[in-house]
Amino acid sequence: MRTCTAAFLACGIVLAAGCSQGNLSAPFGAPPAPDALPPPASLLPPPASTSAAPVSAGWDGMYFGDAVITDVSIPAQTCKTVQRVDGFQVSGFMARYGQMSGIIEADGSLRMAAGAAWVRGQFTQGQFLGTMGDGEVCRWRIRLLRS
Repeated sequence: MRTCTAAFLACGIVLAAGCSQGNLSAPFGAPPAPDALPPPASLLPPPASTSAAPVSAGWDGMYFGDAVITDVSIPAQTCKTVQRVDGFQVSGFMARYGQMSGIIEADGSLRMAAGAAWVRGQFTQGQFLGTMGDGEVCRWRIRLLRS
């Protein structure tokens, strides 16, 4: 009987030791099978993006044209009826004119201001159409062409 008790106790110890090691097919201390490891970060696909990176729309260049007063009832001594617009510069998605600068949106729209003066409009087919104001009473309709 003593032999049976010793054999039963030995079996219990072996079983308990085997359960604590987890994977019985791999020897103690062996690394997990390669298919059990996640792929390295460099092999993972890039995360899905909700929006594409902006692509230059080809608006780069210098623009020039005229600004024509929108309210002809304003006296000419208060607001020039026609102004020449030169030096309107676009590079990438950035526009500059005088002291103003602004970011061109992906759809070609632009809003920029400096002090009370402002410009807003839309780039389309090699031109800029919009309005500008001095922040007081004068407003002009502008049409600029890329040179």
